[in-house]
Amino acid sequence: MVGLVVRRAVALLVVVVVLVFPVVVGLCGLFPGQIAEVVFVGCEVVVDVESARRRLEDVAQPGDIILVRGSGVEDVLVGLRYSPYWTHGMIYVGGGMVVEGTVRGVVCSPARYVVECEEFCVLRVNAPLHVRLNAAWFALNQVGKPCNWDCFQKRVYGDSYYCSEVVWASYKASIIVAGVPCGPDVDGSPFWSPLTSWGVSPAEIFLSPNTHVILWYKPAHTS
Repeated sequence: MVGLVVRRAVALLVVVVVLVFPVVVGLCGLFPGQIAEVVFVGCEVVVDVESARRRLEDVAQPGDIILVRGSGVEDVLVGLRYSPYWTHGMIYVGGGMVVEGTVRGVVCSPARYVVECEEFCVLRVNAPLHVRLNAAWFALNQVGKPCNWDCFQKRVYGDSYYCSEVVWASYKASIIVAGVPCGPDVDGSPFWSPLTSWGVSPAEIFLSPNTHVILWYKPAHTS
């Protein structure tokens, strides 16, 4: 009897930790990568909208990854579910445009809209230019596909994609060896989470050792 009670208590504790921890982290803004990237990478940080818009145009290259933090309904749901700080991801394809997976499907959008978000950062993948160009080209070819509502799985060659999945898939498909996608894995986060162990989140892309931050827009009023 005692053993059964203990097992139930442990199971309840696990459930509480899995569900509550992302919420607490998101509310407190205590995201490990936030400190790690600023301290150890020393990326450029801008705090005003005009500088952010200008620097985004200056530094973004095809294949760069843009992550944003928003406060819309979709952002809140993503934050509560599996990615407490960065809530959306997209890939820059050049010409001032990004490819992103949205509830409307995979679309091509003007990159300038990210300046209207609470925060954004630009990541560069640690790969040669031709690999980053291949990733951008793959992403462009996914435009028009529907939204993948199952964020707890990921596929390189899917018939639908969510935001961070299309970013991850674009880089996996950027190098093909004997028919096998062998490109950089931007889902290589050292932090394991039961919520994202089979899928890929913006948080994991941010923390991947295969990416580094080159620009961070963080308004002075944000925590």
